[in-house]
Amino acid sequence: MTIRGMPDKLDIECKKAEYIYKVASKLSRLNGYEQIQTPILEHASTFTKSAGQYSDIVSKEMYIFKDRNEDLISLRPEGTAGTVRALVSNGFLNSLPKKLFYFGPMFRHERPQKGRLRQFDQFGVEIYGIFHPTADVECIHLAWKFIQDLRLDGDSKILINTLGDSESRLKYKNALVSYFEKNRDKLSKDSIARLDKNPLRILDSKDPGDIEIVNGSPDIFEFLSLSSIRRYEFIESSLKELDIPFKRVKSLVRGLDYYDHTVWEVVSNSARLGRSQNTILAGGRYNNLVKLFGGSSQTPGIGWAAGVERLSYLLNNEEAFIEAEPVSIILVPETMISNESDSYQNKDISYKLMTMAMKVSTKLSSSGIRSSIIHTTSGGASNKINYPSLSKQLNAANKMQSKSVVIIGENEIINDCVVLKDFKNNSQTTCKVSELPEKIRGF
Repeated sequence: MTIRGMPDKLDIECKKAEYIYKVASKLSRLNGYEQIQTPILEHASTFTKSAGQYSDIVSKEMYIFKDRNEDLISLRPEGTAGTVRALVSNGFLNSLPKKLFYFGPMFRHERPQKGRLRQFDQFGVEIYGIFHPTADVECIHLAWKFIQDLRLDGDSKILINTLGDSESRLKYKNALVSYFEKNRDKLSKDSIARLDKNPLRILDSKDPGDIEIVNGSPDIFEFLSLSSIRRYEFIESSLKELDIPFKRVKSLVRGLDYYDHTVWEVVSNSARLGRSQNTILAGGRYNNLVKLFGGSSQTPGIGWAAGVERLSYLLNNEEAFIEAEPVSIILVPETMISNESDSYQNKDISYKLMTMAMKVSTKLSSSGIRSSIIHTTSGGASNKINYPSLSKQLNAANKMQSKSVVIIGENEIINDCVVLKDFKNNSQTTCKVSELPEKIRGF
């Protein structure tokens, strides 16, 4: 039994994750981003000082433990803090701007449910060293292009907001505290706790009673500085010019304390996820995060991350990410070996059949065609070799959903050729191994 919230991934889920990563990494590299990999384990302080003492991640969700040196260690709950730590540790701040992408498992001790796991994969991108809102537009544009490339844009939309600069945010927090204090008796237990520590997080509450109160709360636009307003208007105008669909939501905040200015989410309307877990990608700006790790206070950052498992739920089992089923390679000796005492009397035929099959498999793989050899059946630890009948091997190929099979027998070895059978048209032809890729693609 696996640990709760950490399920095994079987082949179809692995194929979907591989496809998502392939689409995301190709898009990122085409747009000038470089890959970075940070450790799964980090000092717990990497996340506690960045995410915020009262954030849900730090207070409830992090996997923290002491190692044998009594150092406090954490499984990473998100990718941005580790990336910033890596930038500072490796001296990358001397060569800004920097565009990076990452992919890997994250860990949060949350209540497991569909679309919310304790171990989950994320793909993310980051831009460091650019304060101008053109970087915000690039990030949002890249995120939307990613969703389009996955063909999920039909059921998705972008929600966007601004948290303004530090001065604007302080004024807004004070107004929120005043408003929520008047409605304290109507707030949930969690929101009352947040009121004294981080009132912005109340805006993100999923409690039905809280949502009703949040709908009547002040709008941050009433407290934004002129520069913050103009910054947001630049982004909004740019998105309209790029035909990127979006909607401003005044209650949109992010779950980590390091965000400022632009924040956004991509949400899906698909019934496969449900409304409570419908965020499939989220991002924002964090201009003060690098400073927390000892970097320059003039090193702004912005980025986004997407949950691979949630994206996988939305993908259909279609040819776009499911590889073509393998061509089965069938070995058919004319002399069946069934007597255990004489199990290797025809070993010349046995190894020639297998080596011929391996040569065929190599030829196909070098041409980008998947193949799978149907091996001989064996009686456990016995050295007895039994070749299944041709009909059984063809049935096995059918179960693998192979569209065609390559048949290799003793005659084929002698004549240096193979038999290619097409299941769809129930036809077959004899050809040289060198001709196989072209013949298969012609079916």
